Amino acid sequence: MSTHTVKWYKSLSFQGLIGIGFITLWLFAGIVLVMNTRGKKLLAKESSRLIEITGNNAVSELNARSLEIAALTRTLAVTAEKLPKSEATFKKIIPELINFQGDLAVAGGGIWPEPYSFQPDKQRRSFFWGRDKSGNLKYYDDYNQSCLGYHHEEWYVPVRYTKQNTCFWSKSYIDPYSYQPMVTCTVATFDQGKFSGAATIDLNLEGLQSFAESLQKQTGGYVFILDRNNRFITFPKTNLIRPFGKDNQSKKTEKLYLASELAAKEPFFLPLSEAVEKMNAEIVSKALQRQNYNSIVAAAINRDSYQIEQAEAELISAAIANPLKQSQNQTNLYTRIELKNDFVINKASTAFIFHVPNSYWKLVIVKPVSEINAVADNIIQLLIIYSLLTIVLIMFVAYFILSRFLIKPLLQTTSNVRIMGALVADKKFNQISNLPIKHTTSNEIGLLAQVFNILATEVVEQHNQLEQANEGLEFKVSERTAQLAQANTEIIALNDRLKHENLRMSAELSITRRLQEMILPKQQELNQVKGLEIASFMQPADEVGGDYYDVLSYDGRVKIGIGDVTGHGLSSGVLMIMVQTAVRTLLENNETDPVKFLNVLNRTIYHNIQRMNIDKSMSIALLDYEEGKLRLSGQHEEIIVVRAKGRIEQIDTIDFGFPIGLEPDIAAFVAQKEIGLNPGDVVVLYTDGITEAENESGVQYGLERLCEVVNCNWQRSAEEIKQVVIEDVRAHIDTQKVYDDITLLVLKQK
Repeated sequence: MSTHTVKWYKSLSFQGLIGIGFITLWLFAGIVLVMNTRGKKLLAKESSRLIEITGNNAVSELNARSLEIAALTRTLAVTAEKLPKSEATFKKIIPELINFQGDLAVAGGGIWPEPYSFQPDKQRRSFFWGRDKSGNLKYYDDYNQSCLGYHHEEWYVPVRYTKQNTCFWSKSYIDPYSYQPMVTCTVATFDQGKFSGAATIDLNLEGLQSFAESLQKQTGGYVFILDRNNRFITFPKTNLIRPFGKDNQSKKTEKLYLASELAAKEPFFLPLSEAVEKMNAEIVSKALQRQNYNSIVAAAINRDSYQIEQAEAELISAAIANPLKQSQNQTNLYTRIELKNDFVINKASTAFIFHVPNSYWKLVIVKPVSEINAVADNIIQLLIIYSLLTIVLIMFVAYFILSRFLIKPLLQTTSNVRIMGALVADKKFNQISNLPIKHTTSNEIGLLAQVFNILATEVVEQHNQLEQANEGLEFKVSERTAQLAQANTEIIALNDRLKHENLRMSAELSITRRLQEMILPKQQELNQVKGLEIASFMQPADEVGGDYYDVLSYDGRVKIGIGDVTGHGLSSGVLMIMVQTAVRTLLENNETDPVKFLNVLNRTIYHNIQRMNIDKSMSIALLDYEEGKLRLSGQHEEIIVVRAKGRIEQIDTIDFGFPIGLEPDIAAFVAQKEIGLNPGDVVVLYTDGITEAENESGVQYGLERLCEVVNCNWQRSAEEIKQVVIEDVRAHIDTQKVYDDITLLVLKQK
């Protein structure tokens, strides 16, 4: 095979030089383009990131101070709960806690009992201390003399609906005596588990102006702070947000503007005002989607406080639900907006809006866009110059190495490779091993020659082995195909048997469930019970449930039963039907003695369980109703009784019976309790499918929440109470799977 001389303009040396030059220009142009587009954005983003870090640190400082004041208020609340109800004791101990080791930022505080809870003959009996001009605490009795009373104040009403030991932060306001901005932290107090009033600490916000100014020096631009309602706490131009005036007695007045009020006077502030208003709207929207949000709270707050309008009540109830608690784990930056022309610095700017946890304040940092981009421009210029010099040097060295160690060895190897290629093309494999390529270098070129020699030898060997392997492969494929066909036939037969078995079991479960539904009391029977409103609900976890309830009338009296068989499914449903039949049989036999009644019922079920050879038992409570009286026997969940004024009684049934089906004789464990009912009293019976219902986080619904919902709705009818409870349970469960039967029975004395 003959070779030809390569022309100079087609040589690797010339083309390599042209290629290196082109690559140099391409890389330089690419670096300039990337740095002025993507790079500039990334550097500007990093500059914004630094502002975000600074803002997060500032939020942490504000939050640390709020946590400190919240801890002081909780201490004050706990102390008030433990102290004896003595005016002398309160006036001696409470001011020492409020003083907080002389911290003048703590402007005052006090204890605010519920009506008649401190003294039965006094509706308002508060204990409040505030600092005078010299910084000493002074006792004030003004709130006790007010015709409206502190029980309707903006800082008092919402705390009725907060969690225990949680601080509710009021809106910011100007103190009418010191003319300083203030905010109040309120924590609920309790007496024997019942809300009994509140403890408060007033925090002076005057120092936050200097805090914002020091933060402004770190970030450039300017900084201001808004409270939950978007009322200004600080602003660079104080005269714009704290207008002075006079009241009808010619006394000096001062207030803090809302962001919307400033926007009405300064149109260029409108984008910022709209952004924080939108943030509040989103907070309310997010709260509405949370399981712990109670829509009743907003209406109650609006109703009970003359200072709170409906929109503010909705925002307060949203803050109580705390929808931003989980979403602010990584950063407290809520949003950022671009301002075409900020009215304070008269430049295009970026506003960074931060959320302050717990208090739901907002920290806003406004920085000119030109300052954010200035650092990026300087860095880009330096990087471009450095990159150009580096690329030129690298390309020069690359050309030298390419020519010496690649191009020349390749030319020397090319001729030998051509000969080997011709032999392969003519399928003269046996001659390839007689023409090895000589390799004189130890780099990749030499390795390439060595690899070609090895491959040439293996090509012949692999060609012969491939022909033998093809013959063996055809036999194995045929054998494997036959095995798969047999396995497929067996799988089809097994699927047919499984389908038949599933159809049989489904039919059995359907029949059992239908039997359960047939023996449950009909609404017409419940409506005929004299003296009681009765509403019921039952939802099994599977096709057949293990919960039991019944309402049976006999001889002018009513027998009410509720129980829960362990587990659910077919055997639990059958056992529930047995219990209903046994209870009906004992009633028809005129058995009225609770001990004999439950003992005979237990023996019947016990012996059936032994015959069925199943591991089941059942809790059951039986109530006999007659003329406003309930006689309780049996062991089940606690019974909730809500008196007409909303007072809750919880009756533990542990001492009135024993689980059915565990022992042949339970007579020694059975006892009876009488419960008197007045008009309007509500009795709630339930199974553990309600109290142990879990949400997606594994949190149970709980007896406390059930009591709270019933207590808030006791004035309604039995049917309405039942519906509210079931809707609240379903809202708690949401999309989580229901693992247990749910049964609810609501009785209300007419």
